[in-house]
Amino acid sequence: MTFKECWLRVTSATPIAKYNQLAEALGIHPSSVHGAKKRDMFPAKWAFVIGEKYGISPEWIITGKDPQNAIEEGVENYKLGESSEFIRVPRYDVSVSAGHGSVIHSEQIVDYLSFKRDWVASRELNPKSLVLVKVDGDSMTPTLLDGDLILVNRGVQEYRSDGLYVLNFDGNLQVKRIQKMPTGDLIIQGDNPAYKAFTAVGDQVELLTIIGRVVWFARDI
Repeated sequence: MTFKECWLRVTSATPIAKYNQLAEALGIHPSSVHGAKKRDMFPAKWAFVIGEKYGISPEWIITGKDPQNAIEEGVENYKLGESSEFIRVPRYDVSVSAGHGSVIHSEQIVDYLSFKRDWVASRELNPKSLVLVKVDGDSMTPTLLDGDLILVNRGVQEYRSDGLYVLNFDGNLQVKRIQKMPTGDLIIQGDNPAYKAFTAVGDQVELLTIIGRVVWFARDI
């Protein structure tokens, strides 16, 4: 995909019409948008954020293909027919940081992983809201290890209860544990005691965009 293609889709489906508006929606500096345009690359994490904010499919932003109509378009669909025993969830070539916030990203759906429809339904998850990404770093050790594959429920766009979330904080895509204080401040921390917790206070909370909640993980032996 190219920056121009993704930009045209974003502007056609959202109120965003200028680069500075895109930067504001992403919570990043406008220079980052101009840099991406110069490299002709639209990061997948941006598609996640815009998709959550405006209720559109990140896959559509990235590929131009609507997952609901993928079979009609002649491409692989992550959702099988309603009568199927399984649903298929896309795995993106994206790593969420479990460290100090550095981000590894590219733009492609690598493959799909099948989950039993009954299992998904028993957890009250919407198949269309599920994505798979990898963990990068060790700040969530021992709960999550570097290289773990996590299932993220993008249907959760705000803090609901203490747990593990994928979040965009000041332009960085991270997986962290979030706890809410009685004051409304949010404690963002890893499970590795070697890393210090961070407390988002006041206006800092507004800089935090929750991409989704971690509901499952897989690990190589």
